Order: sequence, then C-alpha cells, then structure tokens
Amino acid sequence: MGWTFCKEKHIKKTRKSHKCVFCGRTIPAGSPNIYNWAGLYEGDFQNSYACNWCEDHESRLVDTWDNEILDFWDCLKEDIFRKELEPYMNKYGSITVYGKADGDYFVFCSHEEVWRVRCPVIRESEVEHDAYVAKALEEEMRRKAEEEANRKIEEAIALEE
Repeated sequence: MGWTFCKEKHIKKTRKSHKCVFCGRTIPAGSPNIYNWAGLYEGDFQNSYACNWCEDHESRLVDTWDNEILDFWDCLKEDIFRKELEPYMNKYGSITVYGKADGDYFVFCSHEEVWRVRCPVIRESEVEHDAYVAKALEEEMRRKAEEEANRKIEEAIALEE
C-alpha cells in the first residue's frame, strides 16, 4: 500500500524538540536544517523527523525494497560500523549493542570493553553556520540601532539651531 501522499522538507530551525524516527535521540529545540516528512502512510498520518546523522545515513537505515525503516542497532552493528567492530567480534565471537544512545555517542559493549563512537545529532557545520548567521544578524541590529541613535541626535541638534 505505502504512501498515499508525502511531503518532505528541511526545517530551517525547529521550534520545539522532536524525536529522531531512526535512532530515537532527541533533536533539541532550535536545531537547524532538520529533515522532516509528513503524509498518509498505509492509512495512518505520520509526521517524522531525522537527526542530521541519521539523515546522512538514511540509505543504510531504510529497506530499499519496501521503504520500511530497519532496526537501527542492527544497522549500526551489521553494516555502518561493521568494519570498526570486526576486531571486537573476532576477539569475543559476538558483540552486544546497547539499545540506547548517550547524547552524541552510540555505545557498543563486548564483555569488558566498551566502544563509543561520536555521531552528532546536529552537524557541526550547521551549528557553526547558525552561530555565524546569528552573529551577523546581531551586528546588523547593532548597526541599525547606532544609525537610529545618530539620526535622533542629528534631529535634536537641528531643532536646537
């Protein structure tokens, strides 16, 4: 059956926090450039969000045959981080994956060893860009305020003459 209709977009800046449909981590309010899709899927309305890291890896988190979202932790263990986890698997024969994330990190555990990998919810370039834009806007507002103050001073001087 699939999607009856679906609209995809990037939200310039989130107004409230959301949950990533793939990894389950919280996307904080104020996050820039967040992928969102909404529509009617198999009779149910869906409104989903993806953190930047999951959006970058979406092709490996979704079954290309039927567009179903795959088990996130299995994708990490068996596909995305398979090469990095191979030494642990060879050493112990198996590896247990914690079913939760720790902020911007995913945690893998194998017997007494723990491996954490940094996977930011928000791209650092987005945060830097957002800070750059905020600083530029702040400077523009300060410049306009100074111009307005100077204009008022000039008007006051002109009235005194």
